[in-house]
Order: sequence, then C-alpha cells, then structure tokens
Amino acid sequence: MLSVSQIENQTMTVGHSSPEQRILQNLNSLKSNGRFIQKGNIEWHRIGFQIDGLINFNPAQGWLMRGVWHSLMGNTQDIHNSIRNVYRLTRSVPVLLDVIGIYTSHGMPSAATQVYAYAANPAHGDLLKALPYAVATGSLQQTVEYLDKARELGMDMAGSHELIQKIRVAARMLDAHGIPDDVLARHLDLAGEVMREDQRFQSLPNLHLPAGSPESFLIEYTVDCGPDEAAAFNQSLSGKEKAAGILKSPVYNVIFTAGR
Repeated sequence: MLSVSQIENQTMTVGHSSPEQRILQNLNSLKSNGRFIQKGNIEWHRIGFQIDGLINFNPAQGWLMRGVWHSLMGNTQDIHNSIRNVYRLTRSVPVLLDVIGIYTSHGMPSAATQVYAYAANPAHGDLLKALPYAVATGSLQQTVEYLDKARELGMDMAGSHELIQKIRVAARMLDAHGIPDDVLARHLDLAGEVMREDQRFQSLPNLHLPAGSPESFLIEYTVDCGPDEAAAFNQSLSGKEKAAGILKSPVYNVIFTAGR
C-alpha cells in the first residue's frame, strides 16, 4: 500500500521494486518543508515523463501518482482531473484513502467528502483507517452513521475510542443546530484557501472539546509558523468567512495556531 497521505509532514512510504514505488520515492525527494515546489523544477518535469509511462502500464496507480505530482506544485484543478480518473478506474479502498490524503493536504475537504463516504463505509470500506480523515473532510455526522453501522456489524474500532467520542459529541451539536456536514466542509475549504495562498500544504486538524459539558467545539490547524503568522492566517480566514457569508457559529470555530 502506498501512503501518500499528509504530504506536508510525512515522507510517503515506499517499497523497493514497482514503478509507482520508485516514482513515489522520487516525489518524496522533492518535498520542501511543507511548501509547494516552485515552477521550473527540472526534476519535477522529469518525473512527469515517468508518470506518463506508468499511466500506460497501470492507469489507476499512474493517475494517482499524477495527482501526487500535481499536488507538489499546488495545481488544484489538475489534482481534480487526475483524481477523477482514479475514481473512474478503481474503488480500491487503499487507493481511495490516498486520494483523501491528497485532497486534505491541499485543504480541499469538500472534494474529499464523496471519496470518504465510499472508503469509510463499513459495508465495503475500512472505517478504522478512514477515521483520521473524518474531521478534515467535515464528515462528522456521516461518520457517526458509519460508527453505528460498524457497531451493529460487530466491527472492532479499538484504539480510536477518544476520537470516536469527540466525533459523536461534535456531530450531536451540529445536528442539534441543523448544520449539515457539507456546510462544515465548505467552511473548512476556506481554511484550505488560506494555506494554498501561502503555498503551504495543510496538516490534519485537531478536534477539541471544552471540559465538562461542552456546548461547542474547536477545529484547530497547527501550522509550522510563529504566532504573528498564525494571527495573520486567522485574519485572512475571517475575511474569507465574511466574503462567503459564513456567520460565526455558536457550535464551532475554526482556527490556525502556531507550531513553533
């Protein structure tokens, strides 16, 4: 299984033999401190030709690698086009989990929701492996439905109890206030725009609940930056929220925090 998830803060895991693994290894070498690479990178173009050959040999993996390739440059529309071909060619859950990783690392949760809905469905997917993306895709209420289904099927969700409880509490709040998942996802899209404008990949967010009997929750993106930069990112996000007509929610807040 190729792991291309969370490009900005992980080295993608590779093996030693297949063409896609060698290409992925080459792509790993181009990553630059959580930021997109610059246009004119000769090695990036060279790898593009390798991917052309892989698409002819193994179309699904080839288009997945093409999505990773475009992601390093931050080419949003080209990422969409590549992933559309992946989704057309395969419903392999490991591949789709990688697709979600590409989307979420580029702050594109709305684009990832359909893929998450398939990959996390206990009927044919892998909810345990998809669960880390529940918050990043804004799919909290969808995830609770899947968790209930998994419990009915007797599936083991060991090791995820704390996250599951947080998701259940946050989803109840959203449901009580009539806020569907897609509204939350569109809000998170704006946070992704802030990061892309600064040429940054986006980390998976943390879901925080106040102690006691919480009535609201916090979705927090930690950025490798100082406090002043984080404040600027929050100011930019606030401007985008106003422009999009998103009013401050009594249920949740989305913020950036400094990682150093």
